Amino acid sequence: MASDAERVIYSGWLEADLDAEVRRLCLVYGWRYYHSYLSIRSTKGYPDLCLVRAPRVVFAELKRQGGKPTEPRLAHDKRGYPRWIEGQTGWLRELAACPGVETYVWWPEDVRDIATILDTGPAPEMPCHQRMGAMLEDAR
Repeated sequence: MASDAERVIYSGWLEADLDAEVRRLCLVYGWRYYHSYLSIRSTKGYPDLCLVRAPRVVFAELKRQGGKPTEPRLAHDKRGYPRWIEGQTGWLRELAACPGVETYVWWPEDVRDIATILDTGPAPEMPCHQRMGAMLEDAR
């Protein structure tokens, strides 16, 4: 869990800062890392990261401190036509239901826990683990 001082430091981090740190940790712990370079033509809501180190697969949505994943919603395009936009929560919930797939919403304050997850695995007391569990509970 992050200290108050760490929270102040991390509060200024952008999603790109967290992404760079996760990429570095993947190198340290031997994970394959995938992040779409430009998601404009990608399916909406798909998680930011797919990480693989056999036998584990991790999907993670990166957010600024305190950020929440998007919910599915009805939107309108430039011409005013309705369009369904798949939310990030839908993807994360569906992936979490797959055996052996780990899903997370990571904030900058989770950096130490992310390192532990990539090294040895998650622990139930980790805030990012609890955050995901709460999101799954809300879906019920």
